[in-house]
Amino acid sequence: MIEISQKPFKELGIKAVVKPTRQCNLKCKYCYVGDNTENTKMDFQTLENTIVKLIEHNSSEKATSFAWHGGEPLLMGLDFFIKITDLQKQYKQSHTILNSIQTNGTFLNQDILDFCADTGFYISISLDGPSELHNTSRIFSETKGSFDLVMKAIYEMKSRSDVNGGVIATITRPTLERITDFYAFFKEVGLDLKVSPLIHSGRAIENLGQFSISPEEYGKFMISLFDIWFNENKPTFAITNFRTLMRKILERVKVKEEIPYSPCIDSFVGIGPNGDVYPCGRYDNISEFKIGNINEDTIKKILSSPNRLKFYSKESECNNCQDYNVCIRCEHNAYMVNSPVDYYCGGYQKLINHVAQRVRKELEIEAH
Repeated sequence: MIEISQKPFKELGIKAVVKPTRQCNLKCKYCYVGDNTENTKMDFQTLENTIVKLIEHNSSEKATSFAWHGGEPLLMGLDFFIKITDLQKQYKQSHTILNSIQTNGTFLNQDILDFCADTGFYISISLDGPSELHNTSRIFSETKGSFDLVMKAIYEMKSRSDVNGGVIATITRPTLERITDFYAFFKEVGLDLKVSPLIHSGRAIENLGQFSISPEEYGKFMISLFDIWFNENKPTFAITNFRTLMRKILERVKVKEEIPYSPCIDSFVGIGPNGDVYPCGRYDNISEFKIGNINEDTIKKILSSPNRLKFYSKESECNNCQDYNVCIRCEHNAYMVNSPVDYYCGGYQKLINHVAQRVRKELEIEAH
């Protein structure tokens, strides 16, 4: 049986997906942010309020996690990230603080790797597979892909035993036909992998014909990917989606208990460059979902915003589903296609049922 990692050592409090800039040096064809982004960068006061208010709200009882996102966060320069650690320093002795950078990898260099080694920042790099897949969508321009530069960054990161990082891949139509190559490639890369389906938002809307997949296609792809990975028994890398799902299913099957489901609205906020706060990073800059401003409001006031609380009523659509407590649904995926449930709901159900059957069968074998 594949070993499943343990739960985090400390419960997470409110996690912030922080977008210090919405600007990016790439023009990915499926980018959910799109082209209508102002050239605003987070100032020091907004950064300070983001860090201080989140940490003090969570208190020392819960870990505070900051995901530095974008746009491309490394456009802010190394000095910006040094300011982050300077602001967090006063809390290090009494609080657990986690930091990660979600980057396209094109600005990653030895100075940033040195910084991450010294501070414990986790690095997540966007990588969609072999060059033919990656350069289909993750491009500087129509004639220049980013694959070579991204792989250079990944090899530099992998050469450092003092830096912790992984990769995230977006599943699109071209991926469906290359699943064997896709898996072999990431096995060779050897870093923990997270896979995400296309988000129907931003620039992706213009390219749905080229990149969109149906819920059924998504479910079929994920089942095939799971089987390849699971059949290795002791894979050399983790696919984090599957580890998380298996842990939840094991609680249900082996311990006869469900992990109580907590919608992501319970644990996330998204914070934009000017301090505007949203239910999560995907809603950033959509005015109807604004729930406050980090420079003007307390975290308590932000979390009690009517715009945030209305999300709980949306959960009623899923309450009677047998997979309620193990599902990986996203309300934003429902919103973008004007649906009461996540666009990929049918695919999730097929994947969950398949993984549950494989886990039960494996447990029966181990019992004999």
